[in-house]
Amino acid sequence: MTARKQNLYVAHSTHLDLYWIGTQPECLEIGAQIIDDAVRLAVQHAGFTFLLDTVRFLEYYLAKHPDNTSVVKKLFDEGRFEIAACYTDRLENSHDGESLVRNVQYGKKVLNRLIGLNTELAYHPDLPGLAEQSPQIYKKSGVRYYLFARGFARGGRFWWKGLDDSRIVAYNFPVHYSYYNIEKEIIPYLTQTKRSIQAEDVLISCSAGDLGAANTFFSKDADGKWDRVPLMETIEALNVRYPELNVQMSNVKSVLDRMDTRNLEVRSGEYPSKWGTFGGSANNVRIAQMDAQASALLLEAEKYSTICDLLGIAVERGAAPVNPLKHRGGSGGSRNYFELRQHPTCLEEWFDFAWRLQLVTQDHNYGGIGGMQSNFDRFLYKSCAIRIAEDIRNQCLNRLVSHIRPQSGQASVVVFNSLNWERTEHVCIGGDCLDERKTYVAADSSGNRSPVIRTPEGYTFAASAVPSLGYKTFSIEEADKIPEAVPDKRTMMNKDRIIIVNPFYEVVIDRNSGSLIYVKDVQLNRTVIENPDFLSVDLFADRSFSVSEKVHDKQPLESSKHHVRSVEITEDHAYWTKVETVTEIGHSKLVMQIYVDHCKKEIRVIPTLFWIGEKEVQLNMNLGFVSEFARVHYAVPYGVQQMGRFLDEERPWAGDEISPELYERYREAIGWMVLESADAGICVSSSQTSFDFDRGGLRAMLLRVVRSGGDQDVIFRNEGKLSWEFRITSYCGDWQRERAYRTGWERQYPLCPILNNGAGEPVAPKLVLPPSCSWLDTGGEGVVTVLKKSEADSEACILRAFNSTSGAAEFAVATSLPVQDMESCDLNETVCGDELNRLDPYEIKTIRMNIRRDGV
Repeated sequence: MTARKQNLYVAHSTHLDLYWIGTQPECLEIGAQIIDDAVRLAVQHAGFTFLLDTVRFLEYYLAKHPDNTSVVKKLFDEGRFEIAACYTDRLENSHDGESLVRNVQYGKKVLNRLIGLNTELAYHPDLPGLAEQSPQIYKKSGVRYYLFARGFARGGRFWWKGLDDSRIVAYNFPVHYSYYNIEKEIIPYLTQTKRSIQAEDVLISCSAGDLGAANTFFSKDADGKWDRVPLMETIEALNVRYPELNVQMSNVKSVLDRMDTRNLEVRSGEYPSKWGTFGGSANNVRIAQMDAQASALLLEAEKYSTICDLLGIAVERGAAPVNPLKHRGGSGGSRNYFELRQHPTCLEEWFDFAWRLQLVTQDHNYGGIGGMQSNFDRFLYKSCAIRIAEDIRNQCLNRLVSHIRPQSGQASVVVFNSLNWERTEHVCIGGDCLDERKTYVAADSSGNRSPVIRTPEGYTFAASAVPSLGYKTFSIEEADKIPEAVPDKRTMMNKDRIIIVNPFYEVVIDRNSGSLIYVKDVQLNRTVIENPDFLSVDLFADRSFSVSEKVHDKQPLESSKHHVRSVEITEDHAYWTKVETVTEIGHSKLVMQIYVDHCKKEIRVIPTLFWIGEKEVQLNMNLGFVSEFARVHYAVPYGVQQMGRFLDEERPWAGDEISPELYERYREAIGWMVLESADAGICVSSSQTSFDFDRGGLRAMLLRVVRSGGDQDVIFRNEGKLSWEFRITSYCGDWQRERAYRTGWERQYPLCPILNNGAGEPVAPKLVLPPSCSWLDTGGEGVVTVLKKSEADSEACILRAFNSTSGAAEFAVATSLPVQDMESCDLNETVCGDELNRLDPYEIKTIRMNIRRDGV
């Protein structure tokens, strides 16, 4: 009886990096040639198969070779070609949750438009880290399999469970997607691999490497040197040399479909980036901050434009005279961007265009050949997306304000809240809208009055009880004097100390070091900060490459506390006391502003650095709280993760990854984190995402200026004016009960005041909006991130919310908008059977709201 041969199936691809082998236009051109060669090879050889990482490269190829569309479609229909769902091969740990959703949605939409294809694959071979909510996002997008290639030396296959109970099958290719020797690193370990993947057949990745030619495998020779070999010939040789093996190219999904999943292991937990801070906010400060800003503005613009549409308020954005990415100037040159072929002509197309720009800039690899040009391109794309979103949002808000009658003919301010809970915050109206010689108060319709105070930014007042996803009008009235909002506030200063006491905190700032050395929570009678170096900014030597930071105990170079020029109180009024420290670090001026809020329990810190771009250094800020606050939860895309619960116990081992010690310490926190003791906690919300949980205490990694691993001559110096924001608050109990996560969302989505002087007349006089209104309320449960028009049905809109906590909640959506009924749907907008009025633990819920047009 002939023994059964061991099946060794080969997934062939080329890793389609968008910014690594060259600039984006160059990489797209190389990718198009590779796909063209793969099409030719597939036509010539019946056994040739090919897997594409992302939809963007296929879109570019078919735009360049439209006559090949039918051939390409046939190859996909036959299963000879396969493609993954995402539009770009984005990082997962560093971006907001809705960006991850839009990437797979946009990829599927473009793929359907191009060749009418749906795919059940996700393929991210080179990602250094995984997002804990990816299983839920992909499952609700119709994706069943997630392929990746880092982390499991002998491969892995398991049910990957998200923070909720969503599960998809994850398959990790043994060793890597390329750059290894099959005979030395695969064949001798087949028994271990089969045990690891819990299957008899083995699937390996024989990729051509980063934008390598089709039908090649970037291997290693017998001496360990890089060796690009012809793949089909290599497979033939392996079958001759190892007659006990059946080595063949294969359709990936068909192999995975045949693997039994009934007793497959279930895994969940955090999988931090093995590239450390690369892609986060430390390596490229401006790009990271622009990324968060673009998503937030786009989501707000979608919400307000949808509300305007439902209210019958016209908001228009037609065709632009020129594409906003087009080269401007007298050089006579031109830019070679694929997006220059896009010509949006209506509001929906502008949203589509802006999200496209955002997704393109989130590709996982940048800083390779032509890295500085790529940095400029990404900056330009994000700037364009931000301008589009700001223009649409501001037009919507101004149109809404034009339908609100000012009270008693007085100037008023309409304050908008884009989040789904009632909020009280300081707002500021800029410019010379008021007479600075007079005293004013802001009054609401119930007679509540708060002082209007002149600050360096403009006129500030406390906007109280602004309704959930709605607005509130405050009239600006003259007053005899400013009422003292916090009568028991005390501020003291001598040559060594500044002491500030209010109903929330006792704060001590050292005037010699500029450090915030002591903070006591007065309400809890607990010390939360007792650290002589808190807020000191320290410079360390960092001679590593961007992705492969190996040294975990770096040489300190200097500290800002040794260069203090001044520590002064620059503002002290009813709303806050502001202390400003001027110091120096790395031959660069550093201004540290500390705001002690007197109206709510919060300390706000804004470091501003005028950085000259010193290279091969790392800049960290000390955030070492009292040691009892040691249990850490941090925000991840559309979720929250507990630090230390790993998906996989295997630590970084590849040359282009960080050290195991740093892997234990480094985390990307998307917006906020909490540090808790047994009965209390501290919440830190921040525009910075990169943090080091060192044994000596928490440190914010403000920036790194290091060489790129893709091109050692490329260094992102981060020079210029850089600014960050940190908000600190403490609480009794646990973060879920206290809804501590709200602070991060409120920082990212501040209340928006619009001056209403009554100069404009409503476009539709019959529609007069009340002075205060909530368009949508969920009883404070969950976070509503999306309210947008449906792409599948013009008579519906889509609401998306997620649960940040491990507890289920009633989710009753109340709305004053003309909605006929609601039904749960998946991320493809297909109606599903999920319970409408319940928000399960960590659930991402999408609701289709059918519009009632009568009476609008």
